[in-house]
Amino acid sequence: MAVVRKKVGVAVVDGGMENNSHLNLKVERVWDFRGPEPMSCFGTDDSHAMEVAYTVLRAASDQTVDLWSLRAQTLEEILRAIRWGITNHSPKSETEPIQVYCIPQVTKTAATEHDRLLRDSIDMAIEEGVIICISLGNAPPFSAPATTGRAIRVGGFDKKENGDLLVYPLPPPEGTPQPGAICKPDVLAPWAGYPLWNGKEGKAGTSIAAGHAAGRIARLLYDNPGWKHSHVMEHLKTKSHLEDSFGAMPSRDGSGYLVID
Repeated sequence: MAVVRKKVGVAVVDGGMENNSHLNLKVERVWDFRGPEPMSCFGTDDSHAMEVAYTVLRAASDQTVDLWSLRAQTLEEILRAIRWGITNHSPKSETEPIQVYCIPQVTKTAATEHDRLLRDSIDMAIEEGVIICISLGNAPPFSAPATTGRAIRVGGFDKKENGDLLVYPLPPPEGTPQPGAICKPDVLAPWAGYPLWNGKEGKAGTSIAAGHAAGRIARLLYDNPGWKHSHVMEHLKTKSHLEDSFGAMPSRDGSGYLVID
């Protein structure tokens, strides 16, 4: 029986964006979670969100993705966005499902009650079939949402012209207390984005790396309808690799450098 492929709904949870003709960026739906009730609205153009979304589309190919913009930046707003998505656009729904959430930001704040609620919501979303990619951040201290729940934590790598390889997040200063294994990424993805329409280099960081990971995961889901979090994680661990010549370490770099055929 032939595999029936449908576009994969990918939501970028960030500062908000809309269509951009220069980047061939078509946003299907825009929702704002800054207020107590979500609002469907256009009129927001955050350059950080826009470049992450552009990376998602290029990594996945435009034909495989329905792009959503969920404007949410604080832990409380991100919590509302995920809960709203689970309720209204679960992957199990027949229309307009969101299968992948890309959260390219970290909030370097002290732990709050929202951390626990966000962890529970992320775990619930994963049980519903959602894949959540979160940027681990470029440097310590690490905080939610990156340290919360069973999301796929993404670090970045940057290969220099001289062959040196830089890995992000940068290691914490010696002696700095860290919350255990959750500080290391599950996988590393390219640190830099794709060149922009004007020939300039775009943004770089683990935010962009999360966009690469979300886009490539969307391609996986497009080619393998019905895959869940466990399938994706197993594939990432199998296909990613550690280059010993660059001094990569599983204890720091997770499964290694993202490779998805």
